[in-house]
Amino acid sequence: MRRKRGVLVGGAALVAGGAVLLTAEQRYAERREIASTLSAPALWGELATAFRDSTQSALWPQALEVLRSDGLAEGATVHAAYRTPGGESRQAYTIGEFVDGRGFAYSTGPEHPLAGGGRVLVLPTPDGAKLIWSVDYTWQGISPAALFVRLYFVPRFFRELEANLRVLEAQ
Repeated sequence: MRRKRGVLVGGAALVAGGAVLLTAEQRYAERREIASTLSAPALWGELATAFRDSTQSALWPQALEVLRSDGLAEGATVHAAYRTPGGESRQAYTIGEFVDGRGFAYSTGPEHPLAGGGRVLVLPTPDGAKLIWSVDYTWQGISPAALFVRLYFVPRFFRELEANLRVLEAQ
């Protein structure tokens, strides 16, 4: 009888743990810093171009995402078309806090499967500039969108962004 009780208790713990995973709020936050030999104004200009129309930007990872907006400004809407292995996914973001030439925050739109957003800063350094980009998303339970962002999109996005930045620096 004792053996069965241990199995029942262990099984109940697994079920309860699974229920928590399916209903609990999950979070993914990450911060990346990329040093550049571009001046802060030059790097900011590249970002501003990318957020207005990323197809006009040598910086932006076009194979992963295309952005369009009326430009960087507080309250602006940025439309993103993600190129995923399963096809295209469109999302909208709103620019919140904004300091021209320095940085901005953005948040997910109401249709986005994740809540939250990110912050982008361009800081001058003695050798050029530093790009600091952080993301912070939450969701309930298990989310294919969160898995896509964390395991597929973010690693590729920053790797390609940095590679494109290095090409710009060499020009």
